[in-house]
Amino acid sequence: QLADFAPFGCVIHNAGITIVFIQQHLQLVRIGLGPGMELPSEQPPGIESTMRPGPWRGDIVLLAMAERGAYVMQGSLANIPALLEGFMAGLSSRRPALFNTFCSSLPGDGSADDLAVHQSRLALESRSHPCLRFDPDRGATPEVCLNLEGNPSLEEAWVIHRLAYLDEHGESKSMDVPMTFADFAVTVPALQNHFRVAPEQEWNDAMVPIAEYLDLDSDERQEKHPFIWATDYEGRLQRLRVSRAIVEASEERRDYWRLLRALTRADIVPVDEEAIAESARAEVVEKVWQNLLDLAQSGEALPAGLAQLAVSPQPQGTSGDGKANH
Repeated sequence: QLADFAPFGCVIHNAGITIVFIQQHLQLVRIGLGPGMELPSEQPPGIESTMRPGPWRGDIVLLAMAERGAYVMQGSLANIPALLEGFMAGLSSRRPALFNTFCSSLPGDGSADDLAVHQSRLALESRSHPCLRFDPDRGATPEVCLNLEGNPSLEEAWVIHRLAYLDEHGESKSMDVPMTFADFAVTVPALQNHFRVAPEQEWNDAMVPIAEYLDLDSDERQEKHPFIWATDYEGRLQRLRVSRAIVEASEERRDYWRLLRALTRADIVPVDEEAIAESARAEVVEKVWQNLLDLAQSGEALPAGLAQLAVSPQPQGTSGDGKANH
């Protein structure tokens, strides 16, 4: 029966239509007869889609992964070899397949067609559209099925990039800044109304970079104003104030990336039980030997057995000063 279903492409331009179509597709996935589905994204997640009321954003990739029976691939032009490899793996799979690709040149985005690769790379680095592959044939648990290879700085919340600018003397300078969703969104023409240039005379200590702002709790955020670094047409450094919607979208993308990493159990450090036991033994030997030395140097009479131990060769694992060798 699966051989009778040829993969097909489906371009969705409206978030409401997307949810309805997903519900119909998931019915096929549940019975194992779903065809492949490709959804080129009209615009970056956040703002219109991310700001939907309620904690559930209806992320199509997470929905498909939750079904556990579908092959899922998310990619973009930022990594064409991985994109093609993901397509081939999905099309050759005997399972329903979903391909979620990032496209930046659609009319609702406002970006020029020739910037597609550049914008795709920014979307990848800002965690707006991370690349991933979920293959149920690899195993039964998320950490085995989910593959995040191809994303830069896997162990960090944000990718660090270098921003070049001219100082007040016209000399070339550069600084390292995190590539957040806000840093990506400012390059999207349709979202530039969410940013405002802060005049240099208004710069103060209450203004904090958005990456640092997101790490603050709700009370600490009260007196702070998030911004991103940018440059003007002459290369001069600027601070851009960001809207609340951009802040919430950036936080959502950061949490989305954390969720993906948690599913792969990438944050769990394996425990070396033997190393812990060895460290504990060395610590006990060091404390016992030091107590014996202190007692011997105090001038008090020692029992015969302890006196002989105090003048005997040092126990294995200690140095000349009585400290254990780790």
